[in-house]
Amino acid sequence: MWTHEIDNIISTDLNKLLVGNKCDLTAERVADYAQAKDLADSLSIPYVETSAKNASNVQEEFKAKINYLISTTSGIPIEISDISAKCSIKPLETTIETNVEDNRIFKLVVLGDSGVGKTSLFLRFANDAFNDIFLPTVGVDFMNHVIKHNGTTTKLHIWDTAGQERFRSLISSYCRDFKGAIVVFDVTNLKSFENVTRWLQEIDENSNNDVKTLLVGNKCDLTLERVIDHAQAKNLADSLNILYVETSAKNTTNVELAFMSLVSEIMPNQSSVKIDGTDIEIGLQEK
Repeated sequence: MWTHEIDNIISTDLNKLLVGNKCDLTAERVADYAQAKDLADSLSIPYVETSAKNASNVQEEFKAKINYLISTTSGIPIEISDISAKCSIKPLETTIETNVEDNRIFKLVVLGDSGVGKTSLFLRFANDAFNDIFLPTVGVDFMNHVIKHNGTTTKLHIWDTAGQERFRSLISSYCRDFKGAIVVFDVTNLKSFENVTRWLQEIDENSNNDVKTLLVGNKCDLTLERVIDHAQAKNLADSLNILYVETSAKNTTNVELAFMSLVSEIMPNQSSVKIDGTDIEIGLQEK
């Protein structure tokens, strides 16, 4: 959201730096180094972790940025030190592999009304976690997840967007160059289903023609409360020539299947993917 504000207010040639502060609070941190670095890489900006409290990397951060500005504006090459290597606080280790080929990094975006469970699907797939407390996404959230197929590592950059109307203007900035889109509605909420066409329109307006789209009906575990049946949603998906799958982030039903089905559309020659050593066959379950 903040990078979007910068781009709107200031010229696009402004040099940016992403800083993760309070890296001294190792026991309390929730965003690891690799996660923030991947976000910075996806935005083509440098990333450094700092601690204002113990002065870790603070001076080096500003020196490196100044040197970078001088080198880019004057054309005189200046050696820029690797800030992260000087950090007195070692970033948290990550299990995510980094040796991913450039053509094996796919950007996915998750769209849909507020409260339909986009973030829950996002977290269940990437971290196998679920939170019963609803906390609406503010702006845009980001996470990466790595899958393997035939020994090849593929990284998914997954962008979770806010469903509130006031954040709608952000979508055009974060939906550029993505390979796949997941449009989510709540099977117990008629309005969220009616708004599916609006979200599909956002995709059409802000993407290239090669984007693959998946329609997801979430909260299928709430059988007594649902107002949209499977056939109704499937008919809509068929009319738009896109895939449809029903999920429950709460009990994990079809969550991996949803994301992997979209991956299969992006990589059509692959019939299965591997997550944590387990083969998952691609194909939608029929009701």
